[in-house]
Amino acid sequence: MSSIYKIKNVPFLEDFSKLAKSEPRMAAYNFRTANCQYSNFLADSENCYYCFNSSGLQDCGYCFFCNDCTQSYDLNYCTNAKNCYECSDCNDTKDCNFLVNCVDCQRCDLSENLTDCEDCLACVGLKSKKFHIFNIDHKNEEAYLAERKNILDKYTANEILEKLLPLKKTIPRLNMVLNNSRMSIGDYLANATLAESCYNSSNLDLAAYTMDSTNGLLCCDINNCNGIGNCYDCLECSNLEFGKHCFFVTDSKFMTLCAHCFSCENCIGCINLKDKKFHILNKPYSEKEYLKMAPKIIKEIYANGAIQLTDYYSIK
Repeated sequence: MSSIYKIKNVPFLEDFSKLAKSEPRMAAYNFRTANCQYSNFLADSENCYYCFNSSGLQDCGYCFFCNDCTQSYDLNYCTNAKNCYECSDCNDTKDCNFLVNCVDCQRCDLSENLTDCEDCLACVGLKSKKFHIFNIDHKNEEAYLAERKNILDKYTANEILEKLLPLKKTIPRLNMVLNNSRMSIGDYLANATLAESCYNSSNLDLAAYTMDSTNGLLCCDINNCNGIGNCYDCLECSNLEFGKHCFFVTDSKFMTLCAHCFSCENCIGCINLKDKKFHILNKPYSEKEYLKMAPKIIKEIYANGAIQLTDYYSIK
């Protein structure tokens, strides 16, 4: 097929592939961070160590796919955790340790599937409870603290988890973990509305086929993104509006087939740009020229069927 847009009679996607190979690659994909060592794909964070694919962290370490956490360590897929350790798939937790699939909990340890609980140890499947140990109510704080001290002095964390196994077998398990979500299908979703086939994500509205993302509106085929709207087939993007086939594009809008662009608007096939408008293959055009050429280029991009950015831009 002949190319609608050509540079030296070369089809657009071939030019984009050459541009991608000629541009330098970033060593680490971090932005708006301070004093964050040995981290990657980290945003809006400070004083962090060994954190990845996260945003809004402060004084945290060894966190993976976490958002808005403070003074916490060894977390996976957690949101709004404060002073927590070794938690996974938890939301809105404070002063907790070794939790899995817990929401709105405080001072809970070594437990699973708790909702709105406080001061619980080694519990499973409780909701709005206090002073429970192995799902047994200890009535008051004094009795709870005495028994808690006795158990923690006598057993290690691994031994307590082993003792918890028989109790876990008696508690029904959720087929989907959906917290504060409605009309949604997926797993490990929080605060989602009309989300279909979405996983490990939060704060989604009208989303589909989205993973490991937060704060998304009208998005589809999204992975590891934060704060996006009207986007399709994007990876590791933040604060992006009207983006298609983008990789690590931040604070931008109306971007198509772009990578490593910051604070840009109306760009197609661009890499490593900052504060630019109306660019095609990293070359500037007037607004009038761009608006005339853009529809033809986009038509050519899709002429041979659906594409993905990784088809033309290796992110090894």
